[in-house]
Amino acid sequence: MAASDVTETVRDHVLATHRELVSGAARVTVAVRKPRTLLPYSSHQQYQCVLEAVDDLGGRRRVRIFAKRAPQVEHRNLKQLWGLLGGLPDVHIPKPLAYISEKKLLLMEHVAGRPMMPLLLLGCTPLAGRLVRRRLHQAIEQAGAALARFHNGVAAPGTPWYTEDRVRELAGQLEVLEHFEADEQRRIASTLEASMSTLTGLPMRLSHCEFGPRNVMVSEDGVAIIDWPHLSKHNLFYDAHLFLCSVLGLRRRFPWAGAKLEGMNRRFVEAYLAELQIEDGRRRFDESRLLNLIEIVLRAHRRLKHSRSPRVFRRAQKYIEFLTEQILRATEPRARA
Repeated sequence: MAASDVTETVRDHVLATHRELVSGAARVTVAVRKPRTLLPYSSHQQYQCVLEAVDDLGGRRRVRIFAKRAPQVEHRNLKQLWGLLGGLPDVHIPKPLAYISEKKLLLMEHVAGRPMMPLLLLGCTPLAGRLVRRRLHQAIEQAGAALARFHNGVAAPGTPWYTEDRVRELAGQLEVLEHFEADEQRRIASTLEASMSTLTGLPMRLSHCEFGPRNVMVSEDGVAIIDWPHLSKHNLFYDAHLFLCSVLGLRRRFPWAGAKLEGMNRRFVEAYLAELQIEDGRRRFDESRLLNLIEIVLRAHRRLKHSRSPRVFRRAQKYIEFLTEQILRATEPRARA
């Protein structure tokens, strides 16, 4: 979609919904640009839009809108979340404004800040100074607390997410990866059996299902969680373990930063569990690690099978190798202690 099409669409929307803004205006302009912080591997066309109305005396009024090419399901998900979380000011998500179905364009209120991922990448380099590290640590902790507040506010009614048969079935599905020897698969199954009472009692929540540094916007006012096309029910700790994998997975790119990345993950978990309203959260979180890793690697494998991009295919392969290593570590006696 050309920027001119976005400009016209945003202008029409604002003129129709913000009549008080343009009434009596001598000039109305719409500026559209690509966000400078847009990551190169983003799969969506995204635009920052500013409509400005100038009156005869030079007074200016502005409306900021974020527009992106997205499936309509993300618009429905955001409306659902705003219905659930509208009264929770500490959980910041974009407010949906409209969905232009013929152009597959989602209009949202502007979300201030920059994605966490570039800040995280900078924090892994030797060039990161004290101020960068401090800002990154603060953002990591804010992200953990924000995710916990989201989970506190979206309890999903229904039966527990896992039955014993479901847990054993997931362990058996690892055979499709062809990454595990027979004795390793037996060790995985044994570890899951030891935690079965915890796993079958994990509560359900609405889950982001893509939660990671790419989906967190960082600003002076805190963090906002963006990109909600995959909202669905899952076990309580799935999003948190996704975030940990996303951060620790950067060790493949920055092998010297392993200790830093593990420290960031500890900060995230401490902030998340401190805010989460659940009894015995630390033990249940730790015991759910292996099962969530299995869920994550099986999902990555499904994506790998449907990938048509060589670059995405290679990235998914490396991610699966990383997750395989993490699964084996989670079955070690020290990890279970």
